[in-house]
Amino acid sequence: MLYPGEIASMGSCTYWDRTTTLGKSVLRVREQVYKIAVDLWPYQLLRPPPSLEELSEMLPDPFWYLVHVKNMSPEEASRWCPIYANDKKSKVSKLLAEASILSAQPNKVWSLVHFFTFNLIDLQITQEKGLASQALATLLAQNFWCNDCRSFFEVGVIEQFGLPPLGTGMDIAKWWHHAHNTASEHVATTRAGHPWIHQLDALRTYQNPFYMTWEDAYHMWHVKI
Repeated sequence: MLYPGEIASMGSCTYWDRTTTLGKSVLRVREQVYKIAVDLWPYQLLRPPPSLEELSEMLPDPFWYLVHVKNMSPEEASRWCPIYANDKKSKVSKLLAEASILSAQPNKVWSLVHFFTFNLIDLQITQEKGLASQALATLLAQNFWCNDCRSFFEVGVIEQFGLPPLGTGMDIAKWWHHAHNTASEHVATTRAGHPWIHQLDALRTYQNPFYMTWEDAYHMWHVKI
C-alpha cells in the first residue's frame, strides 16, 4: 500500500477506485510492489507467498468489498463508495479508516525491507534479486505516501549514495541499513524532517535522535537457516 498521499490518500475511495485513471495507477504500483516482494522473498525460510489476488482479499479495500460482497458492478461501486464513506457506521467507512491507519505505519514498510534484505546475506545473490533491491529503492523514492520521507529518500539517500549495489547479500543489507539510519536522522522525530519541508524548531524537546547499530539490526531481522 504505497502511493503519494498528496495525490491519493489510502483513506479515500479515490485510491481504491479501479474505474479511474488514478485508481488504475494505484493498482499498477501495488502490482510492482508485489513483483519486487516475490523476487526478494526468502524462500529458504518461508513457504511461497500468496498470490496477488489472495493478498488483495486481505486488504481493507472498500472497492473489492462492494464488488465481491455487495455484488455491485465496478461502475456502481465507483458511485456508491463515496456515499457509504460518509456514513460512519458503514462497512466502507470502517475499511477506509483501517486503510488510513495502515498507510501511516512506515515502520512496517521498513521492517519488511530489512527482513527481505538481511535474509539475503547467506544466499548466492542472483542479478534478479539485486535488481529487485534497486527497484525497491526507486519505488520508495517515488511512491512513499509521505512527501517528507519520499523527498529526503530521493535527495538525501539515493542521490548521495546511489542505488543499492549489485553485489553480495551482505552489500545489499548494509546499504539498506545505512540508508534507513540516514533517513531516520531527518524525520520529524529527530531533526524536524526534510529541511525544505518541515521545521519543528519549537518542539526540540520532543525530538529523539535515533541510530540502530548493525548488530542490533542483524539480530532483529536475520533468521538463521
